[in-house]
Amino acid sequence: MDYTINSYKKLRKLWKLSRKNASNEKPDATALEDEDKINKDGSRVYRLKFANSTKEEIDKKIEFHAHYTLEDFSYSEHSMKLLSALLDYLQKRYDVEIFLAPYYPAVFQKIQSNVPEALLVEQKIREMARTKNIRVIGSYNPETVHCTNEDFYDGAHAKDICIKKIFENAPASSQPQ
Repeated sequence: MDYTINSYKKLRKLWKLSRKNASNEKPDATALEDEDKINKDGSRVYRLKFANSTKEEIDKKIEFHAHYTLEDFSYSEHSMKLLSALLDYLQKRYDVEIFLAPYYPAVFQKIQSNVPEALLVEQKIREMARTKNIRVIGSYNPETVHCTNEDFYDGAHAKDICIKKIFENAPASSQPQ
């Protein structure tokens, strides 16, 4: 257990260093105007127009993102059993943690009102993780993880600042939430 925790801390430290180094790189500004860029560390740098979207531009696409995200959603007990089996398999070889990425606040509100059974998934995942002693980091609910409108590129993609908040506010222990 100590080895896992120390490895995780080291990985987080390396990630912070690589993000710091990546932000010090001088990206090709012309490439960023028209297209996304993938840094050497695998992180994505979005094109300027997308990365600098205003709240108004994002809000115009709320319906699209709410529909796109859960286009054909239906809760499936079978899928949850498959997830459970996958987690059992992975736990035999790895220390498993589950990350739940939040939705943009207005998209989350749409999901709450239009597809409330989608929120059952997070509840079921947390219950499953608890029984398997798996740590869950994050939440689909942006309020729970302290992410605001400004912390998203669009209705579906959180910025680094949101992800950083999630990990900073996650419990330090490896015990499940």
